[in-house]
Amino acid sequence: MINGDAYGGVLDLSSNYWGTTDLNTIIELTYNPTVIEDEPGVFITLAQGLVDTSPYLFRPNDMDTNTPGFQGDFARLYVHAQSAQTTENINEALGVFDTTDTQNWMEIINGNYTEDVIVDIPANVRGEFVLDGTFMMTENAKTLKPGSPSDPTAIIQTNGFTAQTGSWVMLNIDGTTPGTQFDQIIVNGTVDISNANLFITPTYTAATDEELVIIDNDGTDPIIGKFFDRPEGSIISVYNGETDTTYHYYITYQGGDGNDVVLYTNHT
Repeated sequence: MINGDAYGGVLDLSSNYWGTTDLNTIIELTYNPTVIEDEPGVFITLAQGLVDTSPYLFRPNDMDTNTPGFQGDFARLYVHAQSAQTTENINEALGVFDTTDTQNWMEIINGNYTEDVIVDIPANVRGEFVLDGTFMMTENAKTLKPGSPSDPTAIIQTNGFTAQTGSWVMLNIDGTTPGTQFDQIIVNGTVDISNANLFITPTYTAATDEELVIIDNDGTDPIIGKFFDRPEGSIISVYNGETDTTYHYYITYQGGDGNDVVLYTNHT
């Protein structure tokens, strides 16, 4: 209630730090009806499901103590699909994202999102999500990495995927099961990776000619373009200092059912 009157709209509490980064805790704090003092003498009862908390901040740092109010750290953001906002969650976060910190990251928490996403800023995007829309990284973007530090392998699903020159697709490989042992991007639509960069982090010693579908392209439409310096059939050799091992991968853009990006692994 506001001074005794019911509050009937969506309360925008996005871009805040909640004392935790655990989404379930944040939902519990905001989903159940709660009374807060919006300003001195003005009280608001938050109705169930009417609070927008996406994006939210990773840490409570005040980045400019000389400016009145809380100037949060917008270089480290979480995006989720379980608040009152139902569309444009990812794009909203991109709009407030701080790109001056080169170690920035935006983590998209597992969920279903409805929007066309264009990453046209030097942002590092990671997470696990299903996108009812297209996902594009322009030449200004930095990286896309399925998964998170706590769950390093994941699947990203989208209705179209574009990675332009200069952007990076980062993938972990730790086995042969997509989503739990290696990263995968599933695309129900056009795939254009013309001259984007591919970076893989392997820890798995695979059998010769084992197949890892890293981009699962639906239908019969071919992949547009190729990763930078990774022509059809070329060998990718990666040394992992932690395992003191060099892993070798053959890449094809005509693998799987004929139009997928596939790594055939061969370890020596």
